[in-house]
Amino acid sequence: MEVTPQKLLESDDRIASLPTVFYQILDAVQSPDSTFEDISRLIASDVSLAVQLLKLVNSSFYGFTEKIDSITHALNIVGTEQLSCLVMASAVVARFDGIPEEFVTMESFWHHSVACGLAARAIAKHKQFSNPESMYVAGMLHDIGSLVIYKQIPEQALQALTRCNQWGVPLAQAEKEVFGFDHTLVGKLLIEQWKLPESWSEIAQFHHDPKNSTEYAEETAIVHLADHIAHNSRLGSAGHSGTKPLDESVWETLNIDPSVKGPVFREMLQLFGETVEMFID
Repeated sequence: MEVTPQKLLESDDRIASLPTVFYQILDAVQSPDSTFEDISRLIASDVSLAVQLLKLVNSSFYGFTEKIDSITHALNIVGTEQLSCLVMASAVVARFDGIPEEFVTMESFWHHSVACGLAARAIAKHKQFSNPESMYVAGMLHDIGSLVIYKQIPEQALQALTRCNQWGVPLAQAEKEVFGFDHTLVGKLLIEQWKLPESWSEIAQFHHDPKNSTEYAEETAIVHLADHIAHNSRLGSAGHSGTKPLDESVWETLNIDPSVKGPVFREMLQLFGETVEMFID
């Protein structure tokens, strides 16, 4: 039977959709009739999620000086769009288990993902984005297609990783040679299936080739740069070794100086340990 990206996604009920509470929260955030109290009640209905979000808003991720002791208080200070992004990030982590460890441990994968998300958030803050948390989640999700491939077609995935790690073939190219598509397409389709923002699906598709991004070129360039910084930090791995070459066009796309890598790297390291504990429990 021919393997296609869509068949990979359809064959696993666990990754077919996110938890119901996430979509309820997303609907409430997007509804003009919803109040902070309505959204707070939905978040509070999932005790572990409520505890996690309160820990997060009281952590160095935000650095608030005052104690935030309720979801409603958090919504008032952080904002509904920002907090809904973080709810989504928490929901995604729990979707994947059972990945063979000859590819990558979940700890290593999510460590790299968190590092990339933190670097993307720091760059977005430098660019004065209104919702840098959205870029954090985009960074976390950029390699999500790899997990689907590792879980669903492990033998073919191992062949592609061998070409990448031992022969020096770029991973996306090796995947196309072995099974006809790559993790970027699988990630794009999964994010679309989950009904998440279009920008995140385009970022997943073009994070290796930011020049090919059209509608969300700036956001894609941010995650490409963040992925480069995170990879060089050695904070985890998505399964493949070697260097992550930087597409130098990102400097022009973002209109920033390469010296930004220093402060972005330092912020990523400063927040990494505590953020990993929040999202990867």
